[in-house]
Amino acid sequence: TIFWQLSGIYESIVMFNDGTVEILSNPMSDFYIPGYAGLLKFEFIATILFLVLAAYLIFLFFKKSTKFPKYYILLWISSIIFVVIDYIILSSLIIPIEMKQIIKESLAEAEIEMGRTIIVSIIWSLYIIKSKKVKAIFIRN
Repeated sequence: TIFWQLSGIYESIVMFNDGTVEILSNPMSDFYIPGYAGLLKFEFIATILFLVLAAYLIFLFFKKSTKFPKYYILLWISSIIFVVIDYIILSSLIIPIEMKQIIKESLAEAEIEMGRTIIVSIIWSLYIIKSKKVKAIFIRN
């Protein structure tokens, strides 16, 4: 998760610095998408927050803290909420004709990511809740 989030932060920084966001957020540009810069900022901030939470989870894991299972499940619930909100915002943007195909591809990728996140979240959350090994390590009576 940490490497994934770092990759996302790097990609966002590149987009903000190489002029991509400028082109997409300039009303005079042929590629202007109202609200897209805000979406990119939302994704950037969320990525930083997920990075911090993932780092904290690693700390809790190695400390064998009783907080680990709760925060791990919180990470997955937050991930689901994020991908759903991100998809809703992306699908509600008013897109110029020139950009329709690119946004369609982005929406298709977002749908795959949303499905993957939901499935993985359910699997890992159930494992954390049901696993005897997790209970033995992280749950103290």
